[in-house]
Amino acid sequence: MARTVFLLLVLLNLLAFAWVYLKGDDRINAGREPQRAKSELAVDKIRLLTPVDSVPESCRAFVGATVVEAQEIAKAWSEKLPAAHITVNSVMPHPVFDMVIAGLASRAVAEAKLVQLKSLGISEALQVKTEDGKRFSVLMATFTERGAADEALKNVAQKGVRSAVIIQRQAALAQPAIEVRGGDAILKPLAELASLHRGLTAAQCDAARGAP
Repeated sequence: MARTVFLLLVLLNLLAFAWVYLKGDDRINAGREPQRAKSELAVDKIRLLTPVDSVPESCRAFVGATVVEAQEIAKAWSEKLPAAHITVNSVMPHPVFDMVIAGLASRAVAEAKLVQLKSLGISEALQVKTEDGKRFSVLMATFTERGAADEALKNVAQKGVRSAVIIQRQAALAQPAIEVRGGDAILKPLAELASLHRGLTAAQCDAARGAP
């Protein structure tokens, strides 16, 4: 009898152990439901942030200063505009076109031609120039574009001036250009800064260096 009772107790213990083993994972997971729910809510709140578009870069260029002056200006502007990218670049000058009456034998002849032109109503920017110490010319006008020079030549021809010609020449030397690159907000103070330097004028940035 005692043996039978003992076996029953052992069997009951085994059944209890099996029940605890099989049901334990469910109870453990059930206790974790609030935490898992919180995790799921946190996942719902995750947002993919798209990168902010880069600010478009602009460029402003200024000429009219010597090399030394341009370097000094660039240094001063770098201190006032730390977020801007400032460089000093050499800009090759564009050709210019002079409308002249050339090959005059003496200054007296050139002066007489000057009077004649004024009598025809041509009086702006007239200058007598020495060509080689022996011959002289009358400079009538200077143009930066060939088309404008040719048109002006036609106009004076209609007034009776047949000896005028267009002569192309290169400007004296390459001049430095101060280029300032950055966003529009960064470059906003530039106009005021440039106005502090007499002779400094706006120019185009060099496209070869990659304007935005």
